[in-house]
Amino acid sequence: MKQKGIKKLALFLSLALVLALASGCSTSAGTNAALYFKNMSRILFSGSDSQGGGSTVENTNAPAKTEIASPADFAISDGNYSFTGVENAAQYLIYLCESGSTDDDDDYLYSGVIPASGLDTHSGTISDTVDHAYGTYTAKLFAVAADYTMSSGALAEYSVSGPLPEPELAYSWDGQGTLKLQIANKTAYEYSAMPDSIDILLTDSEGAAQSLSFDSSLGDIEAGELSAGEYTIEAAASSSSSFVTNTSAQGKLSLVLGTEEAASENYTAPAQGGHGGWEVKPAKVSFEEGAASFPFSIGEAEFFKTTANLQEAPDEGSTYTYLLAPGDPKAPFESTMKLQIRPDGTAEVSVTEAGPISTGTTPGTWTSADGMITLAW
Repeated sequence: MKQKGIKKLALFLSLALVLALASGCSTSAGTNAALYFKNMSRILFSGSDSQGGGSTVENTNAPAKTEIASPADFAISDGNYSFTGVENAAQYLIYLCESGSTDDDDDYLYSGVIPASGLDTHSGTISDTVDHAYGTYTAKLFAVAADYTMSSGALAEYSVSGPLPEPELAYSWDGQGTLKLQIANKTAYEYSAMPDSIDILLTDSEGAAQSLSFDSSLGDIEAGELSAGEYTIEAAASSSSSFVTNTSAQGKLSLVLGTEEAASENYTAPAQGGHGGWEVKPAKVSFEEGAASFPFSIGEAEFFKTTANLQEAPDEGSTYTYLLAPGDPKAPFESTMKLQIRPDGTAEVSVTEAGPISTGTTPGTWTSADGMITLAW
């Protein structure tokens, strides 16, 4: 998936989630292709270059674009950035890309926004601006005008390393012999270095032990045939990444299991309502800015093939609020579904619980180019 030229680069104005690079690249999580594709699916497209099944509405009255120069004197040293501001910049957008990616339209892995402060020198730390994993990157800095015109990119190389986080365990006990274990701080690994594995040693009060292991995806695991009683669980994370300053880290959990169901406060139960096409998965879509309505699919179910209708007055904190009319008006339940488009470049789809639908929100981002708004999730 490639972006189609600098004048149609997507403006990504929220915190980027998730690390990863494809196999053989230089970040710490090169082996975790699943996280890579999860992240790359967030790359935005604008204008009529809509892909992935999204809708596009043509606009034939494109306004003149603002002339804007590339930021000057962009440099990164010891994790700190600096550059000189340029005329007409409303903000600056920084991309962290695979090392050696020098073209403006190369894919990016992480992004962040730096507020404009006139023609003064801008400075700060990369880690405060962009959430990202350990690794070596080519950083690209773009000046962005109020009409979202973007300059060409200024380049700097950036490398970061750090400690492997200690594993934090969470659990769920069914009261009948099965204990589910979970890495509660999985996100900490995604924004540092994914471990090769996390080995578990579960020991009861009499010294009987059971060995388990989380693989590099850190998906939940189960320990079966347990009895009520006291247990100690030791977790040992290991990493062969050249970007971690320690190759192992340990965590420990002590618990008492009874005959009733129980779970730790930091345990996250599997999402509900995601079967039969009822999981909310908004499609990327482009539409004319201020459009009264447009078709918008937010999931596989026919009910989710919605029509977005502009609300007369936006909700507080939003530039536009759209009410989503269900694609199946004869469904035996009703759900309030909304799309919020906010001035900071973020978007959100929210649904209320009804029938097979669970209450939830899905965050996204939006860009504006040539009078068109593009949403991506």
